[in-house]
Amino acid sequence: MKINEVPQDHSDKFKKDFSVIEFAVDDEGKYKAVKSSGFEPKNVALEQAWEFEEEKMEKARQLYLRKKKSFIYYHMKKNMMSIKILSGYTGYSWYRVWRDCSFKVGSKLTDVQLETYRYAFGYKSVDEVKKID
Repeated sequence: MKINEVPQDHSDKFKKDFSVIEFAVDDEGKYKAVKSSGFEPKNVALEQAWEFEEEKMEKARQLYLRKKKSFIYYHMKKNMMSIKILSGYTGYSWYRVWRDCSFKVGSKLTDVQLETYRYAFGYKSVDEVKKID
């Protein structure tokens, strides 16, 4: 598609600063990266995907409040990570991360272990790891 044909949906479904990169052909026939605010079907699909992720995060929050899962599990879901991905970021085995997601084990993590998780989640302090929104 040509640069002037890249879809731009200016509806209020997403923040104004939300955009994706599309590739289009310029007047010289070269591919260029162009920001696009998308078009309605794509934006609807993205909106549904975000709602699904928010539901998973809320379920994780409820599991923490009922003392079924730890705050590590909540932050893993909040950051859209799986046990395998979090294992890779922390250097811990998947089994250890899985155990740390349980309330009983997760509530007894040391400051060194929490620091590893803090780094994996990209937080500024260990207190952020212990906090649930």
